Amino acid sequence: EVLARLWSCPTWRTFWFDAFNLIDLMSVMPYYFELIFLSRGAEVPVLLRLMRLIRIFRLIKMSKGSVSVFAETMRSSMRLLYMLLFMVFVSLLVFGSLIYFVERGRWNPLLGVFEQHVYYMCPVLVDLPEE
Repeated sequence: EVLARLWSCPTWRTFWFDAFNLIDLMSVMPYYFELIFLSRGAEVPVLLRLMRLIRIFRLIKMSKGSVSVFAETMRSSMRLLYMLLFMVFVSLLVFGSLIYFVERGRWNPLLGVFEQHVYYMCPVLVDLPEE
């Protein structure tokens, strides 16, 4: 892909001075360096393995516009998200209390405190049923 972009670029100078093209090049080069080292039977340096992390910057380049769309979506739906959070909190309190009072006298010793019952209800409320 990098070679195709280099070949299709009007001038090579603009290609080499673009920071994102250099990041793309540095994220691809460790793979080829590893092939060279492994073909010779040498150990791959740790620095080359760490250079693979540069690919994260490549993902950031690809998702520049989507971050702003996500932020605007979250901003516009904050009221609904607060309502959802409130309903989950109330459900945790109600069902945690229900478990606490139903098990009164015959409870699991590991779940003897009200807070632990509420903690137990967290995964139960957010778990999706299997179909």
